[in-house]
Amino acid sequence: MPAYDVQCSTCGKASEIWGSYEDMVRSQCSDCGGAVVQKLTGFARTRGQWGGDTGYYDRALGTYVENYRHRDKIMKERGLCPADDSMIQDHRETVLAENVQHEKEAQTFSEEYKKTGSFADATAKTFSHSDKWSN
Repeated sequence: MPAYDVQCSTCGKASEIWGSYEDMVRSQCSDCGGAVVQKLTGFARTRGQWGGDTGYYDRALGTYVENYRHRDKIMKERGLCPADDSMIQDHRETVLAENVQHEKEAQTFSEEYKKTGSFADATAKTFSHSDKWSN
């Protein structure tokens, strides 16, 4: 059952009403009988709320981090740097280009294999010696 903080619009007395929203809307002040209005209250600001000064576990680093300065210190010690949007986009484009190349090679290999019936011949015609995978 929810609790509502209310205040009398006539005498200003603050009180708490336990019940449904309809009960809160229909209630009256116990002292003067005046109409009550709901008071808007915020969350209590407590230590550690919303990642305050108690820290958090950083999954990317795999360790407990006290604050952002501590995170930066750990990253510097490990030789890491935070990735910005341009780095992420560049990586996506590189991966996409590699996938497109792979699809082309797979299609070419499949066609050559159907023609020749030989795995070795299809491989030789599809992948040149200058490919990045050859030694």
